Amino acid sequence: MKQWMLNFVLAVLTAAQLTGPSAQARPVIEPVPSGRWPSAPRQVGDADDIAIVGNYAYVALYEAGLAVFDISSPTNAVRVGGCDTDGTSESVAVRGGYAYLAESLGGLTVIDVSNPSNCIPVASASIHGRANSVTLVGDYAYVAADAAGLEVVNIHDPLKPTRVGGCYISGGQAFSVVIAGQYAFLADGGNGLQVIDVSNPTNCVLIGGADTDGYAMGVAVADGYACIADGSHYTENGYIGSLVVVDVRNPRQCVRVGSCVTVSVAFDVEVSGNYAYVADGAGGLTVVDLVNPAAPAVRRSYDTGGSARAVTLSGNLAYVADGAAGVQSFDVSNPTNGISIGDFNTSGIAYDVAVSGDLAYLADGGAGLQIIDVKSPENARRVGGYETRGVAVGVAVSGHFAYVVTGEDGLHVIDVSDPTRAARVGGFDTPGSAVDVAVRGQYAYVADLNGGLHVIDVTNPANCVRVGGYESWSVSSVALSGNLAYLVDGYGLQIIDVSDPANCTRVGGLNAGSDYRTVAQTGRYAYLSCWDGSAGMQVFDVSDPPNTRRVGLSQDLIYTFYVAASDRHAYALDRDESLVIFDTTDPTMPQRVGSYHSAGIPRAVTSVGDRVYVAASQEGLLILPTLRNVQFAVRVTAEPGVPFTIEGSTDLSAPWESLVTTNVQSMPFEYVDYDVNVATKPHKFYRVRQ
Repeated sequence: MKQWMLNFVLAVLTAAQLTGPSAQARPVIEPVPSGRWPSAPRQVGDADDIAIVGNYAYVALYEAGLAVFDISSPTNAVRVGGCDTDGTSESVAVRGGYAYLAESLGGLTVIDVSNPSNCIPVASASIHGRANSVTLVGDYAYVAADAAGLEVVNIHDPLKPTRVGGCYISGGQAFSVVIAGQYAFLADGGNGLQVIDVSNPTNCVLIGGADTDGYAMGVAVADGYACIADGSHYTENGYIGSLVVVDVRNPRQCVRVGSCVTVSVAFDVEVSGNYAYVADGAGGLTVVDLVNPAAPAVRRSYDTGGSARAVTLSGNLAYVADGAAGVQSFDVSNPTNGISIGDFNTSGIAYDVAVSGDLAYLADGGAGLQIIDVKSPENARRVGGYETRGVAVGVAVSGHFAYVVTGEDGLHVIDVSDPTRAARVGGFDTPGSAVDVAVRGQYAYVADLNGGLHVIDVTNPANCVRVGGYESWSVSSVALSGNLAYLVDGYGLQIIDVSDPANCTRVGGLNAGSDYRTVAQTGRYAYLSCWDGSAGMQVFDVSDPPNTRRVGLSQDLIYTFYVAASDRHAYALDRDESLVIFDTTDPTMPQRVGSYHSAGIPRAVTSVGDRVYVAASQEGLLILPTLRNVQFAVRVTAEPGVPFTIEGSTDLSAPWESLVTTNVQSMPFEYVDYDVNVATKPHKFYRVRQ
């Protein structure tokens, strides 16, 4: 793409050639760059641990490395960067522009996070055992290393971390470690709490400990007491989790003084004032009163929606690493009456996209609906969103509402009249798994994988009502045109008359038996993606529904799972070739004219306003104003209201050709040139006159 664009040279006439009231307002012409959201690659994984430093949250994402979020506005955390790693990220600690990841079998990985939008792994250190947790004190990183006990790494030079010592403890499984004074307190699985003298990091010595009832997984120390998140253990009433309190004022003679049962499996714990905050698995965030260490008592539990695995405190805020549900944040200024203030999802996978005006609406998997300002592709930015229940896999926009389908959680209606404050106002739970949606007028048409087509009256979003439908099976896609709905199901293509939504009737189609996935319709033709190894994109003449017939196909694609169409092109997403573009001037003979390979798996594509938008899984949203051999977009900034002309030439010695003349009142102005066949026009030049 870059090499090809070098052949398209842009020229601007001098001020002496300008016309209009001011020769100082010299017009400028430039290529419209492609864009993406988010700007940095995003890692998608389960939140296992979190560290807070300043206005940033650093999240260990298990198999997906590190993600960094800007939390300067705690209610609207924004992912700004991150990076993948070779191991599985279990824990994170941050200091001095570096993040230190406990990387399971990968040891300790050091990442330069001085520029959060450009995180770079810079070093690593091998240790004995499996790295489960890390804490930093002075020149050392202390690692809870599973069966190897405690490992110590010198990080005086972050670029050269070196293991210098450790302490093996027989029969244990070290999950977590904290340092208080000259002692390391280790949550050591079945061994309970272990205390290690680390005054000489090269010669660590086990000096004491205390047994717990369960499986010690997390530990915090404050005011002479250690609080142990004790996993779970079996009792006559079944498995229970617990928090155990141990008096460690004399580390050589630790004394267990109290305990209490938690809601679920106690994974981690932090202490502030008279309260312990427990990451309590499916029980969420559990708050325990420690006023009397001999009788700790649960005062409140907060549902986090996922599986709470770690907790960290920053001022009056508690952040919970909540597994697949990302990170949840709570205002605990009043610990027993805390308030959920937001979350940041770590599982966004872009499945579908709809565009209206300058906004793109992204069905972003577990992250729900994302609303992206795409006016300037190179500066695409999130302006709002709504985290739906379920996994957002399809989206349509009509008026002030976005309609999002989320599999088994059905249809959600989101008020997007103010994109910065998107809010769910209603919905409808279909009986099966809602996978696609189209909207026209007062009706939403939902493709339900197991239940056919459902027609939902959304006149009153707060009271959505099913008024009709069409029974079928394995329904995967729906498109609308006039009074007809085009449906892909397990039989093939079905054409449904929906002029009377209460009496939807099949009027045509083709039961071809192929594995069709999606349908797009324009004019008299329907384009179907086909996953059957023979012809990935197929074209059907649907002008006479009872006599639907296949009239064209693309044999160079094999496993095609999505198709979109515009007046001049069809856009196919294929397993092996990402995005492939066809010239459909003659739909019976689609001609392949271009392609685009994305880093992420493309899942949906749409063409709106001469731009192509791709929902590309972990890569997010791709905005493509220019596609090689297909189209080339230029942007003009000139005096508003004064006529100007964009001209093009393939030979600077020949006359320039006028491409468009206009006098728009707002700037900038974008123009897309489709006459860019590289075979016949290897070079093309553009200029603007005003």
